[in-house]
Amino acid sequence: LACGGDGSGGAGDVKDGATCAHHAVANIGELGRKAIDAPLKALMKITDEQSSADSAKVKCLRTSVGWFSSPACSLIYQVSKYVALFSSKGYAIGENFALWLAHKLKTTEQLAGDLIGHVEDLLAICGGRDYVFFLDAAVVDRFSQFESLYGYLLEEADLQAEAGGKLRKAIITGFESVYCMSAVRSMAIISEEWLWPCLRAIEPGPQAHILDVCPQLWPCVLAWLEEAAANPQAVIDGTLSLRARLEACGQRTTPLKPPTPAGERRAARAALDMQRIRASLAADAEQLQIVRDMLAGAFAAMAGGVRNHAEFVGDGHLTVAKITPELRKAM
Repeated sequence: LACGGDGSGGAGDVKDGATCAHHAVANIGELGRKAIDAPLKALMKITDEQSSADSAKVKCLRTSVGWFSSPACSLIYQVSKYVALFSSKGYAIGENFALWLAHKLKTTEQLAGDLIGHVEDLLAICGGRDYVFFLDAAVVDRFSQFESLYGYLLEEADLQAEAGGKLRKAIITGFESVYCMSAVRSMAIISEEWLWPCLRAIEPGPQAHILDVCPQLWPCVLAWLEEAAANPQAVIDGTLSLRARLEACGQRTTPLKPPTPAGERRAARAALDMQRIRASLAADAEQLQIVRDMLAGAFAAMAGGVRNHAEFVGDGHLTVAKITPELRKAM
């Protein structure tokens, strides 16, 4: 977007202005997702030839993501597609699954205290898809529990239910893959510890000036990503907190509007999701190491992406030290 002027590209516009913050966050997250995919495909023995063929097929069919091109995102997409509550497609069994869960929730969730349901928490894969894959990751992990969607699909398979057979098989395969679920959990951690703080910070309110946000935000995010790449365990533990860093820089880390009661309940479920994911990793040394390696690569790639926004970091022309009253007025 042009900074100053009327945005027409004429002499009054400032060239090479600040990149749209939402696009920046999405692009940086995509770099992290691709960095997770690389070791994931190696662990799952997916070849470059398979990935290339899958990529062409995905483009041809206008589908969101293919198994060989991105197994974790494929699983997230397939789960979202399968349990859709509002769809005319034959494989969208969301209503049946919700009824099955309702029966389970009368006993299992209330007695055991484990979160297994709430199909409505799974966002549709549309719009800013890079965001949604990350935001849906923890909910997909929730559904991978035997008492949740995973168990439902196994029952459907035993009964040889016709609806969504191929999709059901693909989801079960993903749920049963320690590598695929490690990637899903890595994305859930990135969502909780990086994506949400950034999304809050780049929407500070209508009165905030861009030079009150981005020149503070991106150097802070870059420093955090570099530390996270060197010590992903601290991110998994929650002891390396981007929220705390942003708050220290005077950036917003809370919603602009107070959450609704439904929103508060959803946030509580999201917190339980992260507790479950962290407990699962702590109990499984093999998976924990896989997630550490995935996160280290993801955070390193994301740090490289932030450095590309050079106007706000290093010697860039929009760093804190170079902000003048004239520059603020121009922007």
